[in-house]
Amino acid sequence: MKKRRYILADKDMGVFLGTYEAAELGYDDDGRVFACFASNNPFNLTTACSFRSLKAAENFARDMFAPAKYKKLAALEVETDSEFPSVVDIIKSGHYNEASEMLEILFENGPQTIH
Repeated sequence: MKKRRYILADKDMGVFLGTYEAAELGYDDDGRVFACFASNNPFNLTTACSFRSLKAAENFARDMFAPAKYKKLAALEVETDSEFPSVVDIIKSGHYNEASEMLEILFENGPQTIH
């Protein structure tokens, strides 16, 4: 059954996909944590991090990002049956512009059937 969840998006960087540590890119002695957006997606993700409520999404954005970045983020409603909505869920929820770079990754390996 589809549920209402919320994702974060930046109009220039697309959908917020989640976070990762520098060690995941081979920088073992670097303790930094990075935000992964659709426009800068080293893992070719086609799913996004989501939140149970609008308030949870907004609180995460406020706690995670500097004020200048936080002000550029929007919480978008998505209908999904997963904690990690797919690019298809995001587009079906009306957020094509924010997810277009994720869609390109989906089609990198040739034509796909999307339902």
